[in-house]
Amino acid sequence: MPTQASAGLQLSAHRFWLRRLECALLGEAAGRARARFTALAVGAALTAMAVAGCALLGWLRPQVTLDRARLVLDRNSGALFVRVDDTWHPVLNLASARLIAGAPVDPQPVRPSDLARAKLGAPLGIPGAPQYLGAPLAAADLVWSVCDGDGATTVVVGRPAEHSVRRLPAGQAILAAPAPGSPAYLLYDGRRAVVNLDDAAVVRALRLEGRVPRRAVELLECVALAALVPLTGWICGA
Repeated sequence: MPTQASAGLQLSAHRFWLRRLECALLGEAAGRARARFTALAVGAALTAMAVAGCALLGWLRPQVTLDRARLVLDRNSGALFVRVDDTWHPVLNLASARLIAGAPVDPQPVRPSDLARAKLGAPLGIPGAPQYLGAPLAAADLVWSVCDGDGATTVVVGRPAEHSVRRLPAGQAILAAPAPGSPAYLLYDGRRAVVNLDDAAVVRALRLEGRVPRRAVELLECVALAALVPLTGWICGA
């Protein structure tokens, strides 16, 4: 073998000689080595294409395991099934299915043959519930307001204008009563609690000296009633 750089023709001839020597040692005809390499390259390319096709098919149509799913959809009939323990129940609509599942899960398509092998139960669901549900509202939009006063009562759901409605800061409360002489309530932290203004100890503990309850009727009916009032850390607002 040459130990120094050779010219292009010499290097090509040397490689040809090595291939012929390999064919002679293996007992193969001339040109079989090149054909074997070509077959290997074609086989590798076909294998890569098959693997890529299987991966694409699995991504487009994934096979759902019933043991891991909570809500499935029959690909042929479009029927919904929700899992309760180890039993799959037909469900009337998507709203009922999510209530039963306890989470806003989306249905996963499965083959009818998979459902045929599963344990099926009685139909469940709320008749007339919506089939399609929109996206949940943001926390800033889950706000409601009540205009309490003489005449009609107006309830506004949604984000209030910053200049018209002010949220009661944490640690503050409002003293309100439906009418003069009626029991007074302390509104705090989204709740209301009865306050005995005739008890001097309670008035001093809650810092209600000189406070006159605001008149509120509809507002008090919209707020949940609490059993106890915290005696420390609260400031009665104006």
